[in-house]
Amino acid sequence: MYILGFSRFLGPLSFGLMVGTFAGSTLSAAPPGTLTRIGSRAAERINRSDLEGILGPTRQAAPQTESVREIQRRSERSEYQHPEFRSGEERVSENGILDTSLAIIYDNRKGWRPTTYLRDGNSDLVVKNNAGIVNLRMRSYDQLPVGPTLRVRAGDVLRVHLKNQLPVEKPENHSATLNTPHGFNRTNLHTHGLHVSPAANSDNVLLEVHPGQEFESEIAIPTDHLPGTFWYHAHVHGATSIQVSSGMAGALIIEPRKGDQTSIESVPGIAGVEERICLFQQVSFLPEPLGYQLQLLPDAPDTDSLPTQGNGLAVVAKIAGKLHFRVFDASGLKSADLGESDLADKPEEIERLRQALQSVWPPDPIPQEQAEAVVAAVGSILGLTTYTLEDFGAAFANGRWPRGKVEDGWRTTINGQVQPVIKIESGRIQRFRFIHGGVRDEIRVQLAPIPLESAIDDESLPYDVEALNEEGMREIAVDGIPLERMRKTETISLFPGYRSDVLVRLTNDTSQTQRYLMWDGAGNVSLDPSAPDAEKDPAVLAIIEVRPSKGSSADAWPSAHDFSNVRRPDPIPDGEVFGLQAIKLQLRPSLSINGEPFDPDGRPITLQLGRADQWKLTTDLGSHPFHIHVNPFYFVSETNSAGMTTPQGVWRDTLLVRSGTTYDVRTRYRRYIGDFVLHCHILDHEDQGMMKVVRVVNDNYEVGTKLAKPYLASSWTLPDASGTDQSLTDLMGEEFTILVFLESQGCPACNEQIQNFSNASIPDGVKIVFVAPGAKEAGFPGPMFPHHVVFDASDQRDVFRDYECYLATHQSPLHGAFILDDQGRVRWREISDEPFMEIEHLLNEIELMGTEQ
Repeated sequence: MYILGFSRFLGPLSFGLMVGTFAGSTLSAAPPGTLTRIGSRAAERINRSDLEGILGPTRQAAPQTESVREIQRRSERSEYQHPEFRSGEERVSENGILDTSLAIIYDNRKGWRPTTYLRDGNSDLVVKNNAGIVNLRMRSYDQLPVGPTLRVRAGDVLRVHLKNQLPVEKPENHSATLNTPHGFNRTNLHTHGLHVSPAANSDNVLLEVHPGQEFESEIAIPTDHLPGTFWYHAHVHGATSIQVSSGMAGALIIEPRKGDQTSIESVPGIAGVEERICLFQQVSFLPEPLGYQLQLLPDAPDTDSLPTQGNGLAVVAKIAGKLHFRVFDASGLKSADLGESDLADKPEEIERLRQALQSVWPPDPIPQEQAEAVVAAVGSILGLTTYTLEDFGAAFANGRWPRGKVEDGWRTTINGQVQPVIKIESGRIQRFRFIHGGVRDEIRVQLAPIPLESAIDDESLPYDVEALNEEGMREIAVDGIPLERMRKTETISLFPGYRSDVLVRLTNDTSQTQRYLMWDGAGNVSLDPSAPDAEKDPAVLAIIEVRPSKGSSADAWPSAHDFSNVRRPDPIPDGEVFGLQAIKLQLRPSLSINGEPFDPDGRPITLQLGRADQWKLTTDLGSHPFHIHVNPFYFVSETNSAGMTTPQGVWRDTLLVRSGTTYDVRTRYRRYIGDFVLHCHILDHEDQGMMKVVRVVNDNYEVGTKLAKPYLASSWTLPDASGTDQSLTDLMGEEFTILVFLESQGCPACNEQIQNFSNASIPDGVKIVFVAPGAKEAGFPGPMFPHHVVFDASDQRDVFRDYECYLATHQSPLHGAFILDDQGRVRWREISDEPFMEIEHLLNEIELMGTEQ
């Protein structure tokens, strides 16, 4: 979609993306020569060149048969004028505060849609809609195609006043099922990648701002927050994908505190260079049904015989063999009165409608479905159709994005613009801040020069991987965090949620402007589970114009020495790791994490403040960008299905998880407590249940967790209820043992815990053993108790001390729960002043451990 009407902040009228679609009409095989056809083999390469619209300001007559390349270049080149690159409107903090507002509101704007295509009954591509301007109605921030850039410093307060001015939705838009997308006009705000509080009115995505409501988010950014590239977007469950795919996202830049000489911004070669923020978006849209009545007049003598009034009426007449259209809107106003001769720029659409009408002339009567298809076609031809994003299923079905690029003209935009022109000086280093704010496709940023003697729209220009980016790009940070060392690369691979900071230096020693193309390069990593091996064809993202050199020498790249001194998080060593978390992103049997679809009231993953854990990330099917809020993670390594481990060593907050590979990451839980989420950043997956609540608590003891480094449990021999000595080895289960330490024998909470275990169904191979403090008391543990109980009657409660279930300052036992494997190793443990009551959770942990063994 190419968006018009950005002039409020960008000066002269510029184009951005917003492309429409044609729905409901049927295609029938046409006689040779009557439709624009493209052979099916060529159609497979329909996106191999996206050089459309770079030059060629004149409209050309459409030949009847053309190649895909010819048609795309003709249709888009002849109409589309590439805008000069612009970042979003900037809002900058002053005196430690950025106080701003965002109105969530429908934006009615005009947009450019390139020529779109469909396959006919012969599997050949035919023109569906000619290129042209369409009406768009999309949810937005402040009626902008991309949200404003928010720029703050470490230590600042970001205050955003959300004003939800969307209309109240109809009851049918509210699903009774939590993980069915619904309530598209509710909203909230997420600051992606920031290490800030998730609680209250900070970065809290578990709250909702309903239509007509206002809410003030106040986010305190720590003084030691790393400067870098971040972004913000709507994140209310059930509506995230609809809103982000409408354009509700913006860049969020953290600058260093004044005088900070340890930040990446202080490095010579980075400090003070020109900056280009590129927020990539993948915006979807579909036609809104007109809802008009249809009247067909197959033998009208002239226009005087056509109806002169109506309400919501579309009249299609055939006068002397030519089609004529007269439309009255819902208020009775005549909104169109045009004949074929007035629509000479749309010959393919007119011809296709003519063929569709052959089956309904004369009208006797017309089936409702066909009537709606004709009205939709008329609305599209006359420019009466509004394109919007309301139908989740139609916009986010498997395979929909690549199909939408062909059938609906969907494109990847940069700051709301399609293929903008970026003008730079020869030899000057540019800092590109790339943000993948899209939903589905990988973006592979590559640069390739165009020979001086060639026009940009030269048909012979290839997508030549060998010639890409001769000078190289230097990647300096990912997900807002500096790399250990600069990385020279020809390709920046971005998946949804990713960011990359890249230095680019292009030189031009000629007397003419040198042009480069910024490609979204070919790739073979598909995020579509229905086509995991699908390859992506290249497409042009932007045009870079390098002005001739003025004789000065080129900027020097930053030195490795200077870059090595940049402040960045320390890697997490083995000795710091305590817990082991396992996350499985699942499509089967439903979208879920660890087999549990999202439930905000379900059992969260509970973590302990100040601790560092190792996480193992896997998926059952497809590829999924894993993202966790609040705390970034250190990507340690990945291990493929053959057992080959590849070290990584980079900090991230979003990471693509591919089927058949295990990803090991480590994270510290610092500073903030509260509830937040982790999820798949294919946002329609998140909306359908691939999300989980995470809770960080500040506990004086140990929150239960699986251990990253299992250890051998201390051995003991203690008397049981009959006075017979029993050793740990004697009482262990064949596969697992749950060892429970009781605070006392008369504790009501302990007795409730004992009762829960008594009522639980314990699988074969698992034994439950209780350890109680002191000598056995009368009546404890009660008659017919099904599990073993032993007693630590030593003066110092030696066994309790060995298992750290003892508070020495108060000389008091603590509650404890431990899972031991068949080798007597502690694999999971919790120590607390309260008994662990969630028996099913322990059994689930045992089940997972069993599958790992």
